[in-house]
Amino acid sequence: MRKYLAGLMFFVALAIVPWVLTSAYMKSAGVLVNGSVIEKRETFLLPGGDTAKHIFEITYEYRPLDSLYAETVVQRVDSTFYRSLRTGSSVRVRYSPSRLLRTFGGMGLYLEDASILSRLRSGPPDQQDIEMAAALVVAAIFVLIAYRSRSKVIGVIGAVIAGVCFPMTLIAACGVLLFPALFWASRRHPGKGYVWALIVTIISSAGVAYWRVPRSSSLPPDAIANANATVRQVRVADELWSDTWEDYGRRAGEHILQPFQMVELEFTPEGTSEPIRALDRIDLNSVAQLREGSLVRIQYSVLEPDSVRIVGASRKYPRQAVSYLFCLMYGAGGVIVFVFIPLANGVKKLFRLSPVLRAFVDPNAAIARLGQTNNWSRLPKDDPRRGQIEQFLRAVQSAREDLRKNSDRGV
Repeated sequence: MRKYLAGLMFFVALAIVPWVLTSAYMKSAGVLVNGSVIEKRETFLLPGGDTAKHIFEITYEYRPLDSLYAETVVQRVDSTFYRSLRTGSSVRVRYSPSRLLRTFGGMGLYLEDASILSRLRSGPPDQQDIEMAAALVVAAIFVLIAYRSRSKVIGVIGAVIAGVCFPMTLIAACGVLLFPALFWASRRHPGKGYVWALIVTIISSAGVAYWRVPRSSSLPPDAIANANATVRQVRVADELWSDTWEDYGRRAGEHILQPFQMVELEFTPEGTSEPIRALDRIDLNSVAQLREGSLVRIQYSVLEPDSVRIVGASRKYPRQAVSYLFCLMYGAGGVIVFVFIPLANGVKKLFRLSPVLRAFVDPNAAIARLGQTNNWSRLPKDDPRRGQIEQFLRAVQSAREDLRKNSDRGV
């Protein structure tokens, strides 16, 4: 237990300590100057699958005190800081006296008033990424506590939390492993609660998977406004939980039969002068002639303008996707329950009841069974029938040993 905790603390320190030391150095030795915003850029990265990242970039200009020329830098920030600025706004810039350290964006050069997470190379992470990281840490803590205390209940809680982060793994484990195990446990031990455990497993796995399907935010019943929006991107997604990186390095997700569309929209909310970008997810071809540059009618939340929905679009893909994955995994579990396990039990019973087949898997038991049923061991040693039986059993034993040796050699 201590070894695992020490390893975990080492990796955490390895990730955090450089940032802590750099931040302390920049606060004490960094130079603070004024700069100006020369460009703003808001968009969605849609690298593949159902992955989408909302980014906010500030391009600013500043002049180091040790240089005669101004330098231009691009930094990603969060939405709050981004929308508090305009083109031409003054910003405070902190930079390192070392030109080498300045080349490491976020460490030796950054916007002073932006959040600390904005200093990451890829910008501040999404809220979902933070929540998943926190959930994985909690799951790891539960697993370590369960290992230390040998508690199955705590271990199950940790596994469930991890399963929420990886819904396809959860469905596969429930459908292919827990479903057969709980079904046959309920048959062999009726009245022990296995039936209820099976029902809870099926409902919870389907509910978690449905909850984890990415979808557009629901609009509140009040404070809804209408507007026209321009389509900036349209991507067809035929995978769920793909987790594709920004550089388009893919980690394949789960294929679904019913693709859906991710649509990036640009519009200007009422009472503002600057357009914003928002993302809506809709069923494929539920809106006719949807392409880049076209105009669509939308509804959005006045309180949270990022929550947008295209008027007239349908959104049935979450239910269809979960139904497909649910039937796929639990169908595989059903084949195991009603085909493979009965077939294996039947073959096992056949080998157990047949003396000839039994001889191939357990020659000693076969010899004992033949001795009990035919009394061949009482025959005289010079009886030819006894010699034939012994010769047959020795041949079976030799064939079985040859088969085992070939299997050990991988033949």
